[in-house]
Amino acid sequence: MKRGVVSEFSTGMLSVETRLLLLAQKHVMSIFPGYTHLQPAQPITFAHYLLSVVDSFLRNNDRLTQFYARLNKSPMGSGALAGSSFNIDRRYVARLLGFDDLVENSLDAVAGRDFVLEFLGLTSIIALDLSRFAEDLIFYSCADVGLVELPDDFTSTSSIMPQKKNPDFLEVIRARMANVKGNVMAASTLMHSLPTGYNLDFQELTPIVWSSADALVSSLSILEQLIPRLRLTINSTGRAGFLLTSATEVANILVRDFRFSFRDAHRSVGRAVRETVRKKQALSKLGIEDWSTALHVTLDASDLAKIRKATDLVEVVKSYRTLGSPAPGETKRMIGQRRRKLGSSQKRK
Repeated sequence: MKRGVVSEFSTGMLSVETRLLLLAQKHVMSIFPGYTHLQPAQPITFAHYLLSVVDSFLRNNDRLTQFYARLNKSPMGSGALAGSSFNIDRRYVARLLGFDDLVENSLDAVAGRDFVLEFLGLTSIIALDLSRFAEDLIFYSCADVGLVELPDDFTSTSSIMPQKKNPDFLEVIRARMANVKGNVMAASTLMHSLPTGYNLDFQELTPIVWSSADALVSSLSILEQLIPRLRLTINSTGRAGFLLTSATEVANILVRDFRFSFRDAHRSVGRAVRETVRKKQALSKLGIEDWSTALHVTLDASDLAKIRKATDLVEVVKSYRTLGSPAPGETKRMIGQRRRKLGSSQKRK
């Protein structure tokens, strides 16, 4: 297995992460729905979503760095399994070949293939993250969701339906990542119960390793080109459910300012949501009588103003206070910190 493959992965990951951060910088205040159970849940920003992807990728960078330290050890001088009667300075040879250390035991140097499984395990984790990102973009770009638009040259039309814009490249990435995950089991099964020493079975590992490597490198290359051209397009079709994502903050306001228990606040806002569905309007459009009925209290104009402010998605995002939240200040801090980390990683390469 070539050490350069790991470096190639790292370069590809860093390039994709850099482009995600550049895109996030443009969307610090681009309101975006956060999902749970594929249902619009709470308002975040597109930058916050992108940063979540960056962070999962950065952990893969760390794993690759740690793996490379274990991989970059020389087996040279181990012979068939017992070393050699020639007085070979293995450490000197290792330095000449650019290794950091030795696989010291000569039998282990010849028989060990755990590094292959570790590498394939890492590719499996990366594949999982890439497949989820690809699926997110496929979902967000659906016509009836309408959150992002994919660049035309990474999609295709239907052979029969001219209105279609199919996310072909992302679907291929999603499928290839399944193959990468399958390769872990293929290699593990191949090596299971092999006797200690060299066995020709090892040769069958090579195409498995290259299959995973090629799939990941090509997929990272596609994403490197696609990400800068993603366009945020929150359309009116998906807007109704999106506008209801402020409901949690309305409940929070009822707890903080109106002394509701959270259970009562949750139930009361649920009644208000049902009213918006019945009237086919946003929470922010409900009047003082609607809210008084839903909350079972008599409200005045100042009360209504507080509640309506909590239905404003921009105000909700600005109100977040916790570390790592989508609030603009936190988002800018996280982007800066991640950029510095990427810069350090690129210098080490």
